[in-house]
Parts: sequence; structure tokens; C-alpha cells
Amino acid sequence: MDTLKEIYHKLTDLLTSNLEIFQVIKDWKQKISNFIEFWDKFFSIIPWEVILLLLFVSLVMILLNNISPTTPRINLTIGSIIFGVSYIYVVHIFTSEWKILKILYIISFVLVPAYFLEIFSFLKKIYFRSKLNQLDLNSSYFKTSLQNIHHEYAELASSQTILNEQPERFMTALEKLEKSIHNLRINLEKKSNN
Repeated sequence: MDTLKEIYHKLTDLLTSNLEIFQVIKDWKQKISNFIEFWDKFFSIIPWEVILLLLFVSLVMILLNNISPTTPRINLTIGSIIFGVSYIYVVHIFTSEWKILKILYIISFVLVPAYFLEIFSFLKKIYFRSKLNQLDLNSSYFKTSLQNIHHEYAELASSQTILNEQPERFMTALEKLEKSIHNLRINLEKKSNN
């Protein structure tokens, strides 16, 4: 009887261990399918050629940065162009198609972030230059205001030498300078808002 109970316990242990193994296999299968689904979505957004571009450009950047370490952005551009030309050539050999737009899209994943700050600062400079042209800085009011500020600053600088003897003269010169700057700022803001 004991042997039958022992066999029964061994069979139930084997069954539970098999169920655990099946559960582990089911979990692994689910994890692998989630992993494949993630990479499938990832490569539907970003082409797999971007990974090749990053690998190739990193190798080229190592070589070019040893030659010219002060120009990493230019080295990145050179590496991207070399990759683009070689990719277009290899694809044309095998498929007889010129995929120029696709390679420009792929290279943009690397070059747009690299040049984003440069492009942003250039656009900012153009914007402020256009705003400055709208202010009409050649007007007589602007010139006289600047001359007035310059004169007030000269008075402030001259009163600084006798600050210990006549502090009220220094304070009045400082107030005149602040008032002149404030008036110019208000008029410039009015013109820029119009």
C-alpha cells in the first residue's frame, strides 16, 4: 500500500512539474512574441537601415575624429554621405532601383538632430533681424535717444569720481540714465508691437 501511495505521489509530482514546465514554456513564448512585436513596430517607424547607418558612421567617425577631432559634425556629415552613396550603389546593383528619397529619409535620422541647434539659431537670427528692421533704427528719435543715454552715462561716470563728496549728484545722474534707458525701451517695445 505504501508503494502505491509513493507511486501516486511521484505521479502527482511529475504532473505538477510538467504543468510548471508547460507554464514556463507558455510564458517564454508570450515574452518572445512580445519582443518580436516590439521590434516589428520599432522597425515599422524607424527603418533598419538606420542601425546600419549608425554602425557605419560610428566606425567612420572613429577614423575621421582621429584625423580631425575639432570638426565632429562635419565628420558625421561625411560619414553619412559615404554611407548614403554606397547604400544607393549597392541597392542599385541588386534591385536596379535608385532609392534616393529613402536614403535621404534614413540620413535625416542622424543629421537633423546634429544640425538642429544650428538651424534653430539661424532661424532665430533671421527672426530678430526682421524685427530689428521693423523698428526703423535710422530714425532721428532713436539716434537722439542713444546720444542722450551716452551723455547721461558720461555724467554718471564723471560724478563717480566725486561720489564721497557729492553723493546726491551721483544719484541724480543715475536716475537720469535709468529714465533715459526706460523711455527708449518703452518706445522700442511700442514700435515692435505695432
